[in-house]
Amino acid sequence: DWIDLIFGMKQRGRAAVDACNVFYYLTYEGAVDMEKLPVDLSQAIVEQIAYFGQTPIQLMKKAHPQREARQNPSLVNLADHQLAAVFDSMESASGHDPIIWIVATPESLFAVGRSRNFAVHKFLPLPDLYGNPFTFEADVRVVSGEATSQGKRSRGRRVGGAHFAPGFSEIALGGLFRESRDGRVIFSAGHWDCSVRCTLTSSPGRARQILRGHQDVVTCLDVAEGESLLVTGSRDCIVLVWRINQFIDYDREKSRGIEIVHAIPSLILHGHVTAVICVSVNAEVGCVASCDESGRMLLHSVRDGRMLQIIDLNCTGGIERFALTNAARILAFSRNGREIVSATVHNVIAAKTTAEVDVTSFCVSRDSSLLITGDSQGEVTVYSVWDLTLLKRHRACPGTAITSVALDAQSESVALVGRRDGK
Repeated sequence: DWIDLIFGMKQRGRAAVDACNVFYYLTYEGAVDMEKLPVDLSQAIVEQIAYFGQTPIQLMKKAHPQREARQNPSLVNLADHQLAAVFDSMESASGHDPIIWIVATPESLFAVGRSRNFAVHKFLPLPDLYGNPFTFEADVRVVSGEATSQGKRSRGRRVGGAHFAPGFSEIALGGLFRESRDGRVIFSAGHWDCSVRCTLTSSPGRARQILRGHQDVVTCLDVAEGESLLVTGSRDCIVLVWRINQFIDYDREKSRGIEIVHAIPSLILHGHVTAVICVSVNAEVGCVASCDESGRMLLHSVRDGRMLQIIDLNCTGGIERFALTNAARILAFSRNGREIVSATVHNVIAAKTTAEVDVTSFCVSRDSSLLITGDSQGEVTVYSVWDLTLLKRHRACPGTAITSVALDAQSESVALVGRRDGK
């Protein structure tokens, strides 16, 4: 519509009148013939036009075609066969290990189990020889039990090298891990010693760097790719912003003394009076959002740490997890596991919906148009971010809870889900 108003058929004539798009006649091109006017009058008109401005040249006399809505057909119309391929991902000495975090890189699939077991699977969104719509090769060190059948060996594949502190819910565990932009470093939180650990994916059992800035257990973290920022929240009611070093060759001997993350945080964000339970940072929006146990959500600037907004989403029982999207939308999940809220950063609630069963995991598409959730009954549900309209529901693994959800890194045409049984 705006193209028609400025450059098209609604700029002039009856269509402009109907659209209330009429301006003073001197602003239109060719309204007067300057050569036929007296010198004094033409000079006055020129000054008036220069002061008031001119409308653009009319480029089209017909209506401009409507822009097609961008959809990811592979997600919205996801066929059942795309979710039929099931692979063993995690095993532990006591049985299958629930996958609490999963993420896809251009060539690999990272998965972390509840016991912090780490797996790197080969993954490509291309059909394989067996008829699957993607190529998957499981990490044999984990699936075969080589790294987890014995206690000593399992330690070498456990992210961070330090145990989790107690008190984390299943959906909260997914907020304890993030990957670096190049996919070579895993940042982990929730450790008993109040640290944030930076671990190379090539050697996950030993932390390459340990960050200490919080006085209590770190409950959540997030990474802003565009600005190379790491944000952490803790039970000490503080949010810290750290600067990530870029262009480090981790494999070179001379880089061993170089910090992955600057040891001193660049910003310390205050304002919470209870433990921070979730953080989300978005460089495009320029904000850090954080929420505490009382349901109080704060918005800070990533530039100077100024508090920008206090947000109240009125979620039943408080907020468990949330995400700040590229479109400046906040998607929040209540502690009762079923209420989903979509709001703007200006504290305006755009939509609310209630899921039929408990939501246990979620992810958002890169263009911030789709919300994909997994629930306790093994269903994957696709919502529109703008109004939380239910677009599609799939019974991916009936009877087995989905504990993590991700999209492939290249085309986002494949939904990847981790289950409670480690598959």
